Amino acid sequence: MRENTTVVPVAMMEAVLNSNHAAELIPGRDTHMPAFHFVGEIVPHTQEVGWIRDIVASFLPPDYKGNTLEEIPKMVADSIKNGYVTQKSGNKQPSAAETGLSLVRGPEITLFHTEQNVGFMAVTSPEHGTICHPIRSGATRGLILLRYYRKTGKTLSKEAVSEIIDLMEAEAVYDSPEEKVHVRIAGTADAVYYDLGQLDGTVVKIASTGWTLVQNLPVYFYRPDGFAVQAVPKRNGKLVELRDLLNLDERNWVLLLAFLIVSLKPTHPYMALLVSGAYGSGKSKVSEIIKRIIDPNAIEKQRLPKDEHTLAIQAAMSRLLVYDNASSVRWDLSDFLCAMLTGGGFSTRKYYTDDEQRMFKNSVPIIINGIGEFASQHDLLDRSIVLNLPAIPESVRQTEKAINTRFEEILPGILGCLFNIVSVAMRRFDEVEPPTTVRMADSAQWLIAAEPETGLPAGTFLRALEASVKEAKIENTINHPLVRKIIGILDLSGPERSYEGTVGELHDKLRDDYKRIEQFLPQTPSHLSNALQRLAPGMAAIGIMVELQPRTNRARPLRIWIEETEYTPEQDAILKRMS
Repeated sequence: MRENTTVVPVAMMEAVLNSNHAAELIPGRDTHMPAFHFVGEIVPHTQEVGWIRDIVASFLPPDYKGNTLEEIPKMVADSIKNGYVTQKSGNKQPSAAETGLSLVRGPEITLFHTEQNVGFMAVTSPEHGTICHPIRSGATRGLILLRYYRKTGKTLSKEAVSEIIDLMEAEAVYDSPEEKVHVRIAGTADAVYYDLGQLDGTVVKIASTGWTLVQNLPVYFYRPDGFAVQAVPKRNGKLVELRDLLNLDERNWVLLLAFLIVSLKPTHPYMALLVSGAYGSGKSKVSEIIKRIIDPNAIEKQRLPKDEHTLAIQAAMSRLLVYDNASSVRWDLSDFLCAMLTGGGFSTRKYYTDDEQRMFKNSVPIIINGIGEFASQHDLLDRSIVLNLPAIPESVRQTEKAINTRFEEILPGILGCLFNIVSVAMRRFDEVEPPTTVRMADSAQWLIAAEPETGLPAGTFLRALEASVKEAKIENTINHPLVRKIIGILDLSGPERSYEGTVGELHDKLRDDYKRIEQFLPQTPSHLSNALQRLAPGMAAIGIMVELQPRTNRARPLRIWIEETEYTPEQDAILKRMS
């Protein structure tokens, strides 16, 4: 029992009686956050835990059965630690920035930084779970302004907000732990988490035993601008409904399903999906639906960017990138796409600095669609699944509205099926040997582990990947202007069908004999040497061998010939087409 002579400071009485948070305690529901803020208002006047507990209890209903009162000691300690107690000398009042900073410190807010030293703020509430925002973002600025206005009835100046953000970022980078932040999908040692984007923070947890909906997470998720809500998955769906909706043949269905499963893998490497087809083949719609399944966003498709910086920023803001109507993929951009699929990074000068860098390190799956063979680089083809879609017959065409309506009906069941498949892949992954016949062995191993849950015969995915890469390489090789002109030179070289000389001599011959294709000819012998090294694997697949010998002090010797031993029927048919 407290002494009756206890003196209550007038300032504290004003704080208690004027507190909006105290009024929020009266109904007795969702009392944790109002109590924490209420404690923060009292702590500047007294730090006596028993007294503060009695004040909070006086606002709770008589039949209150929650545990908020048990948490008062920790709330007091956190409030003191986070600077709610301001030193009072005379009539000195805390500055607006100090008040604003105190309002974004508390047990519901956690600061941390990423591997790239980007500061983040995680906000946790019973209603919305935990959501992360970059400290330098509109969301953080909005939270600061809103809390300050609710506390004081006033607005903060831009200078005060900037000061608060600078201090928060410094604390996040120098005094807070390093954490990983994820967009849409995250993985731990024993589970995969899929963020549905629901307002209540509901996330799908996929384990080796199945999937369920949860809210308490061991990982941090970030929802960038454009991040859209996903449908809540349902059990007992049927994947065949998606195949029927997209009107896919067996080959294209297996490849599309393979890409969906690889895209749900929690860690890189991933694969690209190259969707080729004539006008009216539905390639844009197929790309859009895949995006909607894996990573719904306000922007479902965009144009392929012209520089690596833009591509790196886009990868940081999405789980799956979709590029629509590409006419070609440049060599340099193709190399960066490969790096992104396998976990490469990108750095650039930080704005308004001379010697600081901003780093990007994001690995995401990618879809590119277009007409014809828009991607010819073999490194990219080795990391890709290629769909060649035929034109859709008029008899089976559907309106955009009908497709969208049907898709929304089957989407929850499709998600449930895919999450079941991921669960099986997790359970069997370590039991499966990685294949050696495809370059993306990790992705192929994931598919082989998942295969039993798809209903497909054993080995279907691996055979489909092998055939897809081989066919894409062959088609892109035989249609490459430089390869076709080299074949012409070999045809004119006599029965040996070979060429021996230097790279420079071959460059001169191509320039002299084929001036009409000058736009396709590498500009220098060095560029030609690089192009031949890139094309050599695809040329070998059709029986054209390239041997670049060590450079001498004068030139680089070169030999190109057609292998005359035991053509496969496939190679023989290709060479006849090119002759």
